[in-house]
Amino acid sequence: MSMSIESRVYRLQSIGGSIYVALPKEWIRRFGLDKGSLVEISIDPDGALRIAPLDVKSKESRKILRISIEVSNPSAVIPVVLSHYLYGFDVIELKFPSSISTEVRKSIENIRRLLLGLEVVEEGGGSMVLQIFSSDETSIENLIRSMGRLARTMYYDVLRGLSRGSIEDLRVVELKENDLDRLYFYTVRTIRRNVMSSPTLTTSKQILRYIDLRIAAKIIEEIGDHAEKAARYGIRLLELGNSIAFLDRLQICMDDIDNVFRSSIEILTSFEKQSLSQAKEELVELAVKGSGCVNMLRQSIEASSTPLHIGIASAYEGIAIGVYDLLSLIPLTVDIASSP
Repeated sequence: MSMSIESRVYRLQSIGGSIYVALPKEWIRRFGLDKGSLVEISIDPDGALRIAPLDVKSKESRKILRISIEVSNPSAVIPVVLSHYLYGFDVIELKFPSSISTEVRKSIENIRRLLLGLEVVEEGGGSMVLQIFSSDETSIENLIRSMGRLARTMYYDVLRGLSRGSIEDLRVVELKENDLDRLYFYTVRTIRRNVMSSPTLTTSKQILRYIDLRIAAKIIEEIGDHAEKAARYGIRLLELGNSIAFLDRLQICMDDIDNVFRSSIEILTSFEKQSLSQAKEELVELAVKGSGCVNMLRQSIEASSTPLHIGIASAYEGIAIGVYDLLSLIPLTVDIASSP
């Protein structure tokens, strides 16, 4: 049963030296609360007070989302599993018209390598049960930070590989791209699960916070894509025995961009009000300094005579633009966090 309570103004009361406020009767009745019932009280970054019945919250956190799907086409296995994984389902039962084919098994193995926590727990006849084993305690902010750290190692690994002339260093970036994709899908899943399981997600500021984090995760994933593209161009360049003339300038440029990237992620995933204003001012200074990087990369693209040089410069231009896309999320997020 759904319930909508319009916004009301309540007067605080003083009883025995403590301050109290009455709770809406409709809300009390809905959750069957009475004197002695336990509630959980939390304070949002914007100062809003959230009250959730403890028993209801516990039931929500233990709720297992299960779905059974009939799959007639083996080629549909990967998109079906991926979409329901991202949606937040815990148990996915796949039903096939006949016995499970080798093609289906290969598809399941491929998707298991891509999605964190996905395991086959049951199989028989023409059905297979997949379950996602994951910790509900993993915070979205920590996942975003992990994605950021991994993406940073990727674009620096490319620079190191080009500097050393090491194809092996560049191949490592391709492997890390798979790890970043897994973290990205898991982050999207966690965001959706949090949204669906939160009975008190009602204000536009709370919803906007999840949207910001979702966009941030996508931007970081795309930064990883650009780094992997740079690695592929770098491998071909080294295989031909060539070098890159603007490597030193690119290294200096990426140090500036990296400062913006690290600071942006720190601010996006932290809501310590006392440091937000100062951090924002410092970030503006870093952004101005790093803005010359994009111009340098575009000049390198125009001056390059080979497709491989152009490809590497274009990939790093994509990384720089991605970092500034991430930066663009911050003014709004900071205002939300520090609003009275």
